[in-house]
Amino acid sequence: MQTALRMKVSVILPNYNHASYLNQRIDSILSQTYRNFEITILDDCSTDNSKNVIEQYRQNPKVVEIIYNETNSGSTFKQWSKGISKATGDFIWIAESDDWCKNNFLETMVNAFLENENCVVAYAQSYCIDEKGEMRWQSEHNKIAEYISGDIFFKERLAFGCTIFNASMAVFKREYALQIPVAFTSFKLCGDWLFWICMSSFGDVFISGLVLNYFRKHDGNVSNSVYASGYNFIEELKVIELVRNDSRATPSLMNKVIYNKYNNYLYKKSRFNENGINDIEKVFYGLYGSKYAFIMMVFSMRAKTKMRKAAIRLKMFFQK
Repeated sequence: MQTALRMKVSVILPNYNHASYLNQRIDSILSQTYRNFEITILDDCSTDNSKNVIEQYRQNPKVVEIIYNETNSGSTFKQWSKGISKATGDFIWIAESDDWCKNNFLETMVNAFLENENCVVAYAQSYCIDEKGEMRWQSEHNKIAEYISGDIFFKERLAFGCTIFNASMAVFKREYALQIPVAFTSFKLCGDWLFWICMSSFGDVFISGLVLNYFRKHDGNVSNSVYASGYNFIEELKVIELVRNDSRATPSLMNKVIYNKYNNYLYKKSRFNENGINDIEKVFYGLYGSKYAFIMMVFSMRAKTKMRKAAIRLKMFFQK
């Protein structure tokens, strides 16, 4: 236990207009059973009562710094980067300002790192909560605890989407976070996906099956309107384009990822306006250099899918 206590966690709390949730968020951090942590609060030029709430904690010994931006940064991932650069702990926890957690969250995460020195990211399961605090759904894992190599985690989980869907559910090693290119800060929606992909290249990922985090999902937030416009596809495809340079991203895997993303786009296409459709499809085509090359990839993937389904039906027929 003495070894554990020497490992410090830097808690980065980025906030923008979440005054009504800040007390619950900060108090849930301060009540952690694992006590070796520091808190840096970053307010991104909030226009609500956030500053008054934050100032209530200025004298708390766990709060090492409070920074108020004079202008809004335009991206929570720029706040992530600022917080990471200021962190002094062995581990970092991005504790989003409208979420909260159970008091054994940090203890569970830190122990995961101590039991496996190759672990670079650890995360727990999360309840998804609405504005009123009522549960919508919860994430699940089929094991109480599991370590997965970063390469396998990328190929089987992260390549197809952001499995770590809420920053508050994860803790990661600072030394590797400092090595991640700043490209993730240029995104409005998908910077976290790129960030976790990069982190997984450094070592193992720990998954706890315990539900220790509460992720607040808002009906009227900005990201919902962006998803409604289809802009999320453009950002997701930009991440995929960057990831294709990763040695783990084989052409076969990337074809599957892009094909999967394209089918998802076709399912939602009717929701988008003509300009949005043109913009999204232009990015799809650009991944293969031309519309023709992209269509040929889709045709090939569809043919393979049909052949696999036919093979399964034949096998079932002869087993009867």
